[in-house]
Amino acid sequence: MGKKKGQIKPSTRFVNSLMIMCTYSCQLHCDYCEIKRLSRSMSRDTLRKAIDLLLSTQSPKVLLRFWGGEPLLQWDLVKYGITFGEKRARQKEKTIRFMITTNGLLLDKEKLDYLRHHDVEIMFSFDGDRKTNEVHRFLQSGKTLYDKTLQCLMLLINSRLKYFVNIVVTPRTVNTLCANLEFLQKLKIKRVQLCYQNGILWPEARKGRVINELKKYIVKGNDSDFLMNYTNDCEPTMLSQEILVDTDGRVYSDAAIFMEKKFPRLRGSYFRGRAEKIGKIDSLYRSKRDLWHIFKDSCSSKEKKVLENNIDLGLKLDSFFNSFYRHSLDSNENSILISIMKGDLHEQKKCLHKFKIKSLYLYIDGPCWNDCLFCKHKEGRFSDLFKLELKLKDNLKIKAKKLCIIGNEPLLHPEIMELVDLTKKYGFKEVEIMTSGELLNDKRFCNDLVQKGVSSFSLPLFAHRAGIHDPIVGRKGSFSQVIQGIKNTLGAKAGIYIHTNLIRQNLEYMKELETYVREELRMPFVILPVRPKTTNIPFSRLVPSYTEIIKNLKGIRSLIGFPLCVTKQVQKELFKSSSDISDSMKLYVLSQKFYRPAVCQMCFHRNRCSGLFREYLYYFGSKEIKPFSSYDA
Repeated sequence: MGKKKGQIKPSTRFVNSLMIMCTYSCQLHCDYCEIKRLSRSMSRDTLRKAIDLLLSTQSPKVLLRFWGGEPLLQWDLVKYGITFGEKRARQKEKTIRFMITTNGLLLDKEKLDYLRHHDVEIMFSFDGDRKTNEVHRFLQSGKTLYDKTLQCLMLLINSRLKYFVNIVVTPRTVNTLCANLEFLQKLKIKRVQLCYQNGILWPEARKGRVINELKKYIVKGNDSDFLMNYTNDCEPTMLSQEILVDTDGRVYSDAAIFMEKKFPRLRGSYFRGRAEKIGKIDSLYRSKRDLWHIFKDSCSSKEKKVLENNIDLGLKLDSFFNSFYRHSLDSNENSILISIMKGDLHEQKKCLHKFKIKSLYLYIDGPCWNDCLFCKHKEGRFSDLFKLELKLKDNLKIKAKKLCIIGNEPLLHPEIMELVDLTKKYGFKEVEIMTSGELLNDKRFCNDLVQKGVSSFSLPLFAHRAGIHDPIVGRKGSFSQVIQGIKNTLGAKAGIYIHTNLIRQNLEYMKELETYVREELRMPFVILPVRPKTTNIPFSRLVPSYTEIIKNLKGIRSLIGFPLCVTKQVQKELFKSSSDISDSMKLYVLSQKFYRPAVCQMCFHRNRCSGLFREYLYYFGSKEIKPFSSYDA
């Protein structure tokens, strides 16, 4: 697809983070660590080459991660790396940050005082209470250093240095995960990253226990900001996209080192070259899907079972954290339904069966094309195709026929064609995409999508002419692009569903829009309420009162999602035909957190009516709500 004026550019694939293997030595011999113990450390010359490699990225901001072994055993090397990195970054006009992964035993006041004067963050390895730490973390002699580790952790907490705690859960410690998270919170730790033991076969019951312990933690009302997993994109960790420079200057994808004991052949498969001979670090980018194919090809059949087992656990955690991240949900969204929609396909099928919806949904993260009045421009990373593929793969067992691809703007995903191919591979016969519609004005792009298997599109129009529509979506030219997109879609023989959001800014033009869509374009059409959320202008300036709706829209026939007592005063048909609304928009209606005030409890249609938003009641009250009696119905 050619780039058009105003088009959002797909995310550039920078490699702006680099791990440095300072040393293989470590005081501890944790039995879940799969890094070999070798008598090798990095030289200053190799470190300089590694830093120059990192700074070859196009990204203006970079992160250098000191790793091991225990990097603080090479404290002079760490200090040299910070000094040299800062100097070289200034020369390159870039910003550099540093991270040190440590067991903490060598942290002292002198080191903390030094680090405070630089942009350094500490990743402190610590698994929770004494009993849990002593299951896996000990010296070669078998002795533990829990008291010393805790003492150093408290020193770090009080240092005002940026840090987080890395906790590793294993099948042996999973039963106390919730208790250990609470223990860490009581220590006044601000942030924790949850990891799990890789390189072993996790029993299915133990995987489920990880999720249940996290649910238990959330149910108790603990703050989701505490767990970094809600916002990072590291899963599955076996397919880490980090790049690592070894002590000898050789460059690898980092699982070659951190999983070397269990996957010894991976070092050969993941080798990328020597630091001084790689021109640009961005050339080393590999997607999780790429890494998956390389990794599994280096495995024996036994090793492959471990790989797939660990990836499955990682994806379960990824799905869980995406589903329950509270800041990802607008205040009016039904958190239970949204969590299911962002979860796996099995949960969706169970949930949607009672709503008589046969489609399943694939939510794609990514930026938005427009900047609508009733929304807020969204940025963000695109969903990883590897994760999306493994979700789709579940359909080989479920055997659903229709999939709806939804998100801020799914068509912006740089691998949208590959994704549509995968929907057919895993058994979907019909594919609907929710889109703003502008990108379909590229005829070739539109035709390619339909030929690949897209059967219909669900898209919005906010008015019948550009002078009204374009200011609402915040982008000049939108209306003409959408109309051309509709023509291209019809030419490609795919279906179209059109919807609109009713706001003050298009209220007086809504009858003309309905006529335009239904009679001129001859398309199915529904009018939906605007939901309260983070918007470009206040909700009070967006939402019309029901009195205004009744006055302006009398005789219209496309309302859906409004209180039925209001709908009845506007149109003759109380319940809309399900064929008028796309499955994507059915989810939009179902996912709202509507509210029924006390006056609705006596209504004949209370179980069929969606209700209204609490925010509407705040601005307008419930005086316009008129319950149906059985006679009225």
